[in-house]
Amino acid sequence: MIEHPTARAAQLQDEVAAGFAAGVIPSLAHYRTDEQSAAWHAVATSFFDRAPGCSAFDEVYSEIAAECETGPVHIIALGCGDGAKEEGLARTLREVGLEVSITLVDISPSLL
Repeated sequence: MIEHPTARAAQLQDEVAAGFAAGVIPSLAHYRTDEQSAAWHAVATSFFDRAPGCSAFDEVYSEIAAECETGPVHIIALGCGDGAKEEGLARTLREVGLEVSITLVDISPSLL
């Protein structure tokens, strides 16, 4: 895992404190700790069935696979959380015989 050196900068703390003072949770404060990540993951997985064929995204995965006539395919996901949707897409692409690689990027290292 690669973490940019500014991910924990003093400026981040100041911006988060200012947001809290204004009565909002700044997006910069989301998923900064393992506990926050675990709480988000629990909520997300309660709404997203990860079994193949059960996802609301499966139809879209199949449509994408139909458009990808040749490989390899490299999926780049920014702000992907745990990468479950990207894994579902990759699985569908592999099922039709495509070579697939994935790059997952998220602000929360504990989700990846």
